[in-house]
Amino acid sequence: MGIAVRQRNLEIVKVLLESGVNPNAEQLTMHVDLSKSPFDAELLQEQLWSGKLSFSGEVPPGMLRIEKITALIFAVKNEMTNIVQLILNYPTDASLTDENGMTALDHAKLLGYKDIEMLLTKYE
Repeated sequence: MGIAVRQRNLEIVKVLLESGVNPNAEQLTMHVDLSKSPFDAELLQEQLWSGKLSFSGEVPPGMLRIEKITALIFAVKNEMTNIVQLILNYPTDASLTDENGMTALDHAKLLGYKDIEMLLTKYE
């Protein structure tokens, strides 16, 4: 579901939810800073696929950050109000937290997304 949410594809998210995909499943989100040089995307991909790069291990500061996140928290952090609403229409645990102990509602408040905050408040 993570890819569909990242692509803001409401129709695919709906089909996945209707098919029983768990919206509470954690997914890994990778953030790569392409301004760091030299950056070897092929080497990074090879290390990820081979298991040589551990998600809990150290990587060059600022180059790569891997975050465990639910589809709901991702949608909130990226102000995808329509996808947040859709996910909340299915069995979803809005109290789940990210690696920093923040819920989707915490992120909405922090980012000042009042519409999303109101939606999440109804589901607490």
